[in-house]
Amino acid sequence: MTFSMDMDLNASPVPDDDEQQPYNEPVEAEYAQEEHVESAVATLRREREERRKRLKREQQDDGSRLHSQQIRVDYAPQPKRHSRIKEAPQGWLDCPAFGEPIDKIIPSKVPLDETFNESVPPGKRYSSKQLVNKQRKAGREIGLVIDLTNTTRYYSPAEWTKQGTKYAKIACKGRDAVPDNESVNKFVYEAMIFLDRQKHSKNPKYILVHCTHGHNRTGFMIIHYLMRTHVSCVAEAINMFAQRRPPGIYKRDYIEALYSFYHEVPENMIIDTVPDSGLKRRYLAYDLMALGAVSKTKLPFSERWKMLEDEIIRPRYYEKNKFESGSKSNPLYKYDMELFSVSDSRIPPEL
Repeated sequence: MTFSMDMDLNASPVPDDDEQQPYNEPVEAEYAQEEHVESAVATLRREREERRKRLKREQQDDGSRLHSQQIRVDYAPQPKRHSRIKEAPQGWLDCPAFGEPIDKIIPSKVPLDETFNESVPPGKRYSSKQLVNKQRKAGREIGLVIDLTNTTRYYSPAEWTKQGTKYAKIACKGRDAVPDNESVNKFVYEAMIFLDRQKHSKNPKYILVHCTHGHNRTGFMIIHYLMRTHVSCVAEAINMFAQRRPPGIYKRDYIEALYSFYHEVPENMIIDTVPDSGLKRRYLAYDLMALGAVSKTKLPFSERWKMLEDEIIRPRYYEKNKFESGSKSNPLYKYDMELFSVSDSRIPPEL
């Protein structure tokens, strides 16, 4: 059997699977589009890199400016500070420096350090060094200083401690208040302990006590010490301090507090009126210095007090009562002309 087959030798073979879709040669426009896409990506990357570098430079510039400003501030010349002149306390200049010892206790006003020199004339200066020298000339060596002021601006405690003097600070308010009981107890304890250790010493040292002026707070503390160690009468202790440190305690509330604390009653209280305001001021009459131009200061206090009652208080009350009752019309003393009045005062004991 004979088969005949027509074959076209010029026909292409059957394509494989991956060749079924014809491959079209890309034209020039397509190449241009590919190049454009690549250029956009590169641009994006370049811009992002540039932005990162720019931010980094800006941060470095900001840091440099901040550092420069800080340096300028640190090294900027500071304005000169003019130190304020420290003024001495009011009334301090004309206040006597110290009084006479009372049982090895010397009352004094506060010494001022050299920072006060501009406001204190040379002849009025009273420093810790001058204080020590004055006491040594009088044969007294200071072993303990008790500071009652309510501040630390007057001097440094090192002025005492560096020379071996013991220093104790008992801060007490100087206005509108008397020292509280805790402060009083601390003062008495410090004084008693120190003096007790000096009992058998051949050259016992002294205690120097000061507030600002050395009268009210200083006197208040010393009188408490005397009442608990030597003296049994408030009036006598007040008088003793006034003699050693004239004029003594002059604040009424301090004196009343002493009488009240020890449950004593002052015999009489002088009251006068301030002309401008009409307000009354009260003063305790607790001693007699002279009678008939004759000094009585050397007499014992009990005798002076009896003379005060016999010669002044009782006759005055007797004559005034007679005059007020009408039985006597021509008093020797012009009561209506006196600038003060006398009244009994009863201070209740402390509860």
